[in-house]
Amino acid sequence: MKYLIPIIIIILLVRYLIKKNKNLKAAPMSKPQSEVLKQDPICGAYVAQRQELSLRTSEGINYFCSIACMEKFKELKR
Repeated sequence: MKYLIPIIIIILLVRYLIKKNKNLKAAPMSKPQSEVLKQDPICGAYVAQRQELSLRTSEGINYFCSIACMEKFKELKR
């Protein structure tokens, strides 16, 4: 009789851990989103399209790896 309460506690603890483990496995993993890469027209480096260094021209949007490349592009377009 004195072992009944510890056995019940152990059983409840094991059931809780098993249930918690199933919940962790059941969660769907999100797929990593692929980044769209664009080529810098000056140096040829590939940069993420969501990068802030971009310049809209009549030909479209150009993406740059650095401010220096963007400035060089502006000079060539003048």
